[in-house]
Amino acid sequence: MISLFAAPFFLQGLAIFFDEFYFHRRRGLPTWERIGHPLDTLTVGISFAFVLYVPYSSNAGFVYLAIASFSCLFVTKDEWIHEANCSGKEMWLHSVLFVLHPVVFMLAGFIWFVKSHSQISEMLGWRPSDLALAWFTLEAQLAIVFVFFLFQLVYWNLPWKQKRS
Repeated sequence: MISLFAAPFFLQGLAIFFDEFYFHRRRGLPTWERIGHPLDTLTVGISFAFVLYVPYSSNAGFVYLAIASFSCLFVTKDEWIHEANCSGKEMWLHSVLFVLHPVVFMLAGFIWFVKSHSQISEMLGWRPSDLALAWFTLEAQLAIVFVFFLFQLVYWNLPWKQKRS
């Protein structure tokens, strides 16, 4: 059952991988997207880092809700540009990502909450190894997001790379 929690993270990663390495490379990115896409990734990383490094409290939960909600809205900022530059297939993939984005954040918040309330973990029937696996999933996500952020910054913004405006 706990492995089901990893499925949305995996699906989101797969969709982003396909978007980045198929669609973006195929069409290139205009300036706005070369700047905006790493910023999208940064909002995701901040959300995961918050869950991993800030102890859970009800106040922290509200802050996380605000950060995650901001990220969910922020990633939609490019759709005006995408309308002119993207194929229908790429737009469909973006819609899948827009659905998965809040699901992943809700799961991250749920794992964070459960980790801080051992009685809930027990009620759910989670063994300590289940919770450790769920927490590791979040740690891995943050690491992957950080590497992807650096990749986006470097690959799409190299000064010697020919840029599309």
